Amino acid sequence: MLFNRERALALMTQFSLDALIGATRENVIYLSDFAPWGQAVHKYCQRPNFAVFSRAPDQTPALLVYPGEATYLAAQPSWISEIYTYGRPRSPRYEGPGPMTVEEERYMSVLEAAKVKGKDPAEALALILREKGLTRAHIALDHEGISSEVQDYLRASLPQARFSAASDLFRLIRMVKTPEEIERLRKAAALNEKAMRTIFEKACVGCSELDLAREFHQEIAQGRGQVEWLHLGSGRRSEGIFPPGAKRLEPGDLLRSDAGSILDAYHADTCATGVLGEPAEKQKRLFAAGQKGVARCLEILRPGCRPSELLDAMSQGLRECGVADAKKDFVGHTIGIEPREFPFDFSAPKKLSSPFLPETTDIPLERDMVINIEVSLVELGFGGIQIEHTLVLKGGGFDFIVPQARELVRI
Repeated sequence: MLFNRERALALMTQFSLDALIGATRENVIYLSDFAPWGQAVHKYCQRPNFAVFSRAPDQTPALLVYPGEATYLAAQPSWISEIYTYGRPRSPRYEGPGPMTVEEERYMSVLEAAKVKGKDPAEALALILREKGLTRAHIALDHEGISSEVQDYLRASLPQARFSAASDLFRLIRMVKTPEEIERLRKAAALNEKAMRTIFEKACVGCSELDLAREFHQEIAQGRGQVEWLHLGSGRRSEGIFPPGAKRLEPGDLLRSDAGSILDAYHADTCATGVLGEPAEKQKRLFAAGQKGVARCLEILRPGCRPSELLDAMSQGLRECGVADAKKDFVGHTIGIEPREFPFDFSAPKKLSSPFLPETTDIPLERDMVINIEVSLVELGFGGIQIEHTLVLKGGGFDFIVPQARELVRI
């Protein structure tokens, strides 16, 4: 199960909440283990799905899905057994020569007429809430994935219920990862790391950045992943996070890449820096400074550490190596079912005004958070380097999520 049920229940008690309604695609996946395809294509709440979780132990969770998701739900069953649809009833007929497959049985089950709760998602969701005795409840809405029309209908249909805009609460719950989430993040990171290595194995004088990008995309696709971004620049283009271009690699070029991909709904983010041939002294000094800054961060990284402390540690390491602009304003980020999870970027503390989040982003990190520590050092007209690790916070410190050698690659 992806859902951190114990953490959710504790926070629901803290904020006096009776139920959660997940609505964004990320939170439907998180609450149910079911990844709908329609919400990835039909944006702006056009084909909504909802996961309902009650604090009361006698109220079972429920999943309300657009009927066009029935095949996907049949192929990747949810841990939630109470499943409903909305819209016009659909009555597929089985005419096969033998017994139905398990997937076909699940598909038929999802589309049973008795499971149609309403003519539209608003009516169906309101009926589910009534049946679960939540007419006077305090309900946390994942409002970023619920249209204003559906929210208005819920408030009009259940006038004695209290609805709170609570997408931030879901981010607070998801901040601490379950074992299943960590395993998915591990597999995503391993694939991303493998594809990144392919770039540097294939790199050579005369090949283009676009040639190397093709290799990366192929490796991710072969592993069933999806590329989310690929920054790839050589020579002077390594000074920024440029998209790959037609430039061909030349002797002495720095080659810098930073890439993100998704596997089974979870994100990975990795980078590497190399040199075409023997590194110049300046290139080695720049990379060594980045290594020192990261090392200073890892020396203090453990549960309870704050982002501001990591920023200070990075700046200390860079100063020790004589970096002129040693004061960094960014040292990493969280990662999970979104590429940036709360508290998002590890940067200067930002004030927050959410009723569900702390006062600032400078919060103590917790065990079982998954984070990235990273640094980039660039000089316009010369080039740049980047070093990045993905880490799982543990009782006394951290673990690397997968082996990640971070050396200046000689190509």
